[in-house]
Amino acid sequence: MTIHQWQRHPWADDSNKVVLFPTEILSQIANPLATDTTDNLEGEVVDQEDVWRDIIENGMRDPLLVVISWRYKTIRLESGNHRVKMAKKYGVDRLPVATLVIEEMLLNPGNGSHFFDATNLIEFDRLLKQPYPYQVNLLSYLCKDAAMVNGQLNAGYWSAVLK
Repeated sequence: MTIHQWQRHPWADDSNKVVLFPTEILSQIANPLATDTTDNLEGEVVDQEDVWRDIIENGMRDPLLVVISWRYKTIRLESGNHRVKMAKKYGVDRLPVATLVIEEMLLNPGNGSHFFDATNLIEFDRLLKQPYPYQVNLLSYLCKDAAMVNGQLNAGYWSAVLK
């Protein structure tokens, strides 16, 4: 499987702000009401299986997008909800993720109105409080308990905190 096209994305430069993140954790901050259809790279609404097939054949161009609201202390999977569903279905354990810090809770209501309390996941005191979105390496801003245990992210902690 070739999903490395995302490495050519402008966000995936030498600053290491696009990270491979566990699919299981991404599914916990994804839109729980995501349908089985989504838009493809041409903007056509198609079955998510078609999008996944294209990713398998041609690679994933865009990383998933997580947004963190510094004002409301929330986190959500903004873009990539269908890719997470398909990755779980087909056993892909990590996906590329870019993270934006924003003031509000969401960028595009078309991706769902979901958001999750991230008070115990993110070190909010380290984030800049500004009105303009900016990109960060998500792994660099995780609270100690949400971060690595034996070289892996603590998925059990995320599950407990996000319930």
